[in-house]
Amino acid sequence: MKNVISILILIITFGCNENRKNNIYQKKANVIDSININDDALILKGIIKYEEKDIDLNTEISEINKKDTKATYSIIATYLGSAINDYYSFGFEGENGKYYDFSNCKNNLGDIPFTNYDIEINSELIGKKFIINWRWKTCAYNCCEGEMNLYEDDFPSILSIEYHTNDSLHKKMSLIKNINIKETNYQLYENLVFFGHDTINASWSTESLSLFKNGIFNKHLYKDDFFLDHKLLKQSSYGEIVLGSNNVYFNSTVVSDKEKIILMFGVDFEEAGFEESTFSFIQFEDQQVKHSGLVNIAGNFKIRNGGIYSSIWQGYYSYELPYKLLDNLDLDLDYSKIHHENNRYFLNINDSIKFPPRICELEMTINPFGDKPLSTTKVTLNPKTKVTLIYKDMKSNWIKIKVSNQEGWIQDYVNGVDYHDQKIHKIGCQAAG
Repeated sequence: MKNVISILILIITFGCNENRKNNIYQKKANVIDSININDDALILKGIIKYEEKDIDLNTEISEINKKDTKATYSIIATYLGSAINDYYSFGFEGENGKYYDFSNCKNNLGDIPFTNYDIEINSELIGKKFIINWRWKTCAYNCCEGEMNLYEDDFPSILSIEYHTNDSLHKKMSLIKNINIKETNYQLYENLVFFGHDTINASWSTESLSLFKNGIFNKHLYKDDFFLDHKLLKQSSYGEIVLGSNNVYFNSTVVSDKEKIILMFGVDFEEAGFEESTFSFIQFEDQQVKHSGLVNIAGNFKIRNGGIYSSIWQGYYSYELPYKLLDNLDLDLDYSKIHHENNRYFLNINDSIKFPPRICELEMTINPFGDKPLSTTKVTLNPKTKVTLIYKDMKSNWIKIKVSNQEGWIQDYVNGVDYHDQKIHKIGCQAAG
């Protein structure tokens, strides 16, 4: 009878493990993940394929049975990737060549952006070394293909994991926006890298965006546009540490209806002390997502009444440009929202109320675009005089202003004119960055 039982155990063991070898993502019999068999004499042998690399399994069952659930183990291991097929796999290869699968129990992965699809998305984490502290934990599992019954056994569980010193460029993913349209759920993540560990200027920076559709990776966005060469970040003419960072944030919703959602995202580029205002537009539909290029402006974008407006700083004041978003997500000036007279276009000036800093006289041109462009009029200014900036001519530096009840035109800053004689200074406009 004893011999019969032993034969049955061998048959069952061989059958289960043959099924496992037929698929690279099925449960793997290995040094840290195997079914317990109470026969110390048995030796389990086999070869599995993982990422086109043969892993030789030659493990004594007596060795597997000695699972100390109170002990903590530390290893240095190379990440092989994760995938979901018939079974979930989350594999590492130790420096001794042993294969470790941490797919059966809950793991503490910290801020490292592992996903369930790292092989599919060709994650940059694959091939990197990690320092892993792990322990045996009792977890439930399905034994063999086609079986629905749950069994319990001791499996390895990650207590902590960190980059090996040779792979110390920390990375993580951070959710920016969750979007629902019809029956589809999109998640937009930024892929962050942490650099400058040994400096006071260490920071996180966005390398690219990752789009997930219904929880499954779809594609990368802006992978080449956010690139920072971290090898050059410590180089400067004075030898100090020069760091840079990119950060992406959700700004506002441009369009939201049953067919599509268009969102505007801001991008803060801060590299070597330089800051640039950059935006992008991403359109979500039920079955597709498209995005614009990066749009750089010397001001800021705002959404108002469904329209897109940019505030452009001129040095002494700012003016407003209205835009429309084309079907390909390119921006184009919306001339229908720009004031025009006699084929000339005039832009609205922001923060238009000014007060002169001192008592003086101001000569205004009545109409530089009329029949008598040289005609002028003079007004007296004092610190209590209210001056309203009305329009900026789109193709020149002429500004229309109103002083008390009198309207006229002055020119923006003019080179070669004394500071105190600059008309833009007389009405109370001050230079700013």
